[in-house]
Amino acid sequence: MKKDLVGNDDYHIPRNMSRLLKYTEGKWLTAEDDGNFHFYNGFNNGNSGDPRRHKISILGLVLTYNPKTGGLELLPPDFEASKRFFPELHDTFVWQRLASVVEESQLVSMASAAAKRETMENPPCDIRWSNALRFDPTDGGGKCLHFTAASEGAIFVVFAALPKDRSTWYYVEITPLKVAIYKVRPVFGAKSVGSFTAE
Repeated sequence: MKKDLVGNDDYHIPRNMSRLLKYTEGKWLTAEDDGNFHFYNGFNNGNSGDPRRHKISILGLVLTYNPKTGGLELLPPDFEASKRFFPELHDTFVWQRLASVVEESQLVSMASAAAKRETMENPPCDIRWSNALRFDPTDGGGKCLHFTAASEGAIFVVFAALPKDRSTWYYVEITPLKVAIYKVRPVFGAKSVGSFTAE
């Protein structure tokens, strides 16, 4: 979505949110940022409690699963059911694909690929350096880097003190399961220097 969706009772769906969902006891539970599930985040409105209807409820926002595309769409009945929890939801979202589903088995495959990458000899993508993205090393005040990205796979951000010298390269791998930082070593491959795993 272009904007965050703010609902009743402090329920908030950021425009680019990725979350784990679990169906249990007739309700859809949406995990917190840390991956933990709580029953107070469980919903079954808009017929989402019946799995045969291919509907899910994310914090009260009802969406219908399209098996052909893997997308989650807001159909007219979903819109009506969701308005109770998200009164500001606009009817221009009706018939729109608002999200995509990634099955847990795919997440496990991504985690396995990330673990193998720790011994790779080459960086994971074709890197093109740009002076427009260069930090001034003489500026002692420090710099912050902010970016927005979306991908069906892992996202990589590469840093180098001296781009021509691969031994100065660091790259950050971001997946739904972990964030890892690697330092490139030209002879022995990439070595993991730190990782943060989603539980």
